[in-house]
Amino acid sequence: MAGITRKLRHVKLFAALFIVTLVAAITATAQGPKPKWTIIGPGGGGSMFFPTVRPHDPSVMLIACDMTGAYITGDAGRSWREFNLRNRVDSFAFDPSNARVVYPGSSGVFRSEDGGKSWRLVLPEPGRGVTEQMVGDHADHSFVSPGWPGGKVQAIRVDPAKGSRVLAAVLADRIHVFLSEDGAKTWTRLMEVPDENAYALYLDPASAVGDRVLYLVTKSAVYRTRLAQPKPERVTLPASIRSILHAAAGFDPESRRSVLYLISRPEWREGKLQTGVFGKNGDSLLNSPYSGSRVVSS
Repeated sequence: MAGITRKLRHVKLFAALFIVTLVAAITATAQGPKPKWTIIGPGGGGSMFFPTVRPHDPSVMLIACDMTGAYITGDAGRSWREFNLRNRVDSFAFDPSNARVVYPGSSGVFRSEDGGKSWRLVLPEPGRGVTEQMVGDHADHSFVSPGWPGGKVQAIRVDPAKGSRVLAAVLADRIHVFLSEDGAKTWTRLMEVPDENAYALYLDPASAVGDRVLYLVTKSAVYRTRLAQPKPERVTLPASIRSILHAAAGFDPESRRSVLYLISRPEWREGKLQTGVFGKNGDSLLNSPYSGSRVVSS
């Protein structure tokens, strides 16, 4: 039991390794030898998060480090360039309609129009007057500006059919969602929800461009709203989901339906690892074959 207790201290990492191990085992069984992995860097100074691949070119990738810096590669990991945006980066988003435009989120939203060579702050809006402060033992950075709640930008989404539409979810006293319709020049506060940890923003491509349906995934809920009438409503989730660890979404162009996947946070209850992957397709929630409990022995 001592081994299990130690693992609880790093439950997020354990969950990630558990899923990766499961996928590797399935691949090895179906296709023969286990796939080989090679360390391509960067690393050595902290944990790495949020690997994000440019949809136009898979040789371009961004990754964030918990030691403040972030990295970009343009040659599939053979070389890397570090950049610093005041604080740890918690989100990245490429513009699907413009390969040169990318948005990272840290203490604010930044924008690059040259593929990541240079960056400029776009939220909070510089034109409204922005000051900076660094407090605490680690000199935690934050922007101060009228109408800006502070906090960290945890999710960014660019409309795949309208690159000038950008959304950002900011965690401060609660989650604040901001919307820009002019390529991040100006912003409005779309909505607020009394929750924590914004894991994902997803725009349903099947909805009308002029009235997009937006999903916001947080630690404890999934919210659904329309951009034209922002009134967030909670989506009904399976009772077994007590807390959400991560989320992803996809779109089937043939059926014109979106699928939202949730990973529930692992919890040890009665000697079992309670976790699961859940999918929402249309209006019905479906448990995947990998949902429910797993017995783990020490």
